[in-house]
Amino acid sequence: MPSPVTLSNGTLDVAVSPLGAELQSARLRGCEYIWQGDPAYWDGRSPVLFPICGRLFERRYTYGGREYSMDLHGFARTSLFRASRSPAGDAATFTLAADDATRAQYPFDFELALTYRLEGATLVVAASVRNHGSGTLPFSYGGHPGLNVPLGGEGAFEDWFLEFEPGVCPDRFEFTPNALVTGRKFAFPLAPGNRLPLRHSLFDRAGIFLDRAGRSLALRSDRSERSVTVRFPDMPYLGLWHAPDSDAPYVCVEPWSGLPSYDGAPDDFATRHDMVRLAAGASATLRYSLEFR
Repeated sequence: MPSPVTLSNGTLDVAVSPLGAELQSARLRGCEYIWQGDPAYWDGRSPVLFPICGRLFERRYTYGGREYSMDLHGFARTSLFRASRSPAGDAATFTLAADDATRAQYPFDFELALTYRLEGATLVVAASVRNHGSGTLPFSYGGHPGLNVPLGGEGAFEDWFLEFEPGVCPDRFEFTPNALVTGRKFAFPLAPGNRLPLRHSLFDRAGIFLDRAGRSLALRSDRSERSVTVRFPDMPYLGLWHAPDSDAPYVCVEPWSGLPSYDGAPDDFATRHDMVRLAAGASATLRYSLEFR
């Protein structure tokens, strides 16, 4: 395991591993906000989802008349990135470029650069994708940060809630038992104050994946002054998850640019739904941020 790259600005202390460009830690005033990967529940912390979000039907797809295979969330989360930290130590960029191993799963000449930047008590995560090939490059990108609940050990899991933007009325995607989408959505009512009170049973069957969820939400409790506000201006979908059928003391808040495959429908990446498509030589940057209090 490579040593993490540490960032600090006198307010926030962050660590990111070059393996998967995965956020390992975010500490404010001595409090750890990021789930620390207890394998009894889930050994991840904040994996990077690229070039797909979720699962492919039968783990495979076609492109240009050839068949390819790819696992859950793509290969970025298990790839070794090249790391470069800013002279001030408050930002770092992690870069992954196409090679023979990635082309065996994903036949595109891409470059993915993940920049983590500290701005006061906020961590901004910017994913820039560039197409170095001669044809169109399709991709999806997502964040998967796990947040400790309760923060600072203050209260119980059930004392915390997710607070959505005023006026937001999200829809929930229907998922099959094998975590693929059906194409159907239904209303997902929130409690007064546009809150989703947390309880472990919310995640017993599957994660909660939402459309029309706004562009920010906050993890809060009336019993604590601590909070995390997640902003995702470039991401149309939002996932909420923890290990099913458990009392896992965390929740993942996951901004996604794409969705899993439709169940029963093999994908062709030339036409697959919900992918960003870059022309030859073009680039795109998708951002989300975590504001810690």
